[in-house]
Amino acid sequence: MRTSLRNPTAGHRRFAGAMRSASRWREMVIVDETAKEPSVVARVATWKFALLVFAVAGAMTIYIGHVYNSQDLLDDLQAERRENLRLHLHHNSLLGQYNESVGPVVIYERAPSVGLQEGFDYAATILDPAEMPAP
Repeated sequence: MRTSLRNPTAGHRRFAGAMRSASRWREMVIVDETAKEPSVVARVATWKFALLVFAVAGAMTIYIGHVYNSQDLLDDLQAERRENLRLHLHHNSLLGQYNESVGPVVIYERAPSVGLQEGFDYAATILDPAEMPAP
């Protein structure tokens, strides 16, 4: 849609008013109130944006390094758990061998060779003096 000079738009009127009031060309300022406000990205300075990019890249690098270190630590922990289980099994095996060598079966087999006799009378009966009958 074209505008004619008989029906000027608001922009034309502002321009004409600025031309009349300006004493020099350097003082002429045309304010366009219909222009959109600049976006957030346009308002951020380049050095701030670059700093933000480096900060995010540094944070991501640290996070990825942390993930890899955690995985390595988990692998080491699992290896140590396997070693601990192996040592427990070995300890139980040695304990079983010891118990077999000093168990009651072995003692009863070796007792006659050292002069011990099998029986249930180990010593005389001990009586409590308070329970003893009077003579």
